[in-house]
Amino acid sequence: MVCVLLASALWIYHDYGTYEVFKDELDSKWGFLLHQHTDAAAAAPVWLGEFGTDADSLWWRYMLRYIEEKEIDFAYWPLNGQKRANSSEPDVYSLLNMDESTVRDDWKVHQLQHVINSVHGKKPHTVQPAPKSGADVIV
Repeated sequence: MVCVLLASALWIYHDYGTYEVFKDELDSKWGFLLHQHTDAAAAAPVWLGEFGTDADSLWWRYMLRYIEEKEIDFAYWPLNGQKRANSSEPDVYSLLNMDESTVRDDWKVHQLQHVINSVHGKKPHTVQPAPKSGADVIV
């Protein structure tokens, strides 16, 4: 029985757990619209909006790799640390903690910065004071 379960788990991972399967699935759904498509008439702008995670999971790593390889523009969701306005419930997917000034998960910010820098060919981001307000901005 254990051998059957192990064999089933390996088969599922082999068929569904690889980056190639993940990439093929996204390509078949909407990735074919990207500018790398060989048929320029079928290409369209793609913007990936409101995606996020609370774990450094396989899905997360595959999605970041896909974004990087396909040079996809995106918006991470959410920035704010609370689930709803005026709520005391934290949003575990957020980039910031409830205080709205400290980073919730350093690993997430670093991985997003890596993708942004590789896609746009920029130097690493640095935090500098804003010219008039004094608030910190990422440049």
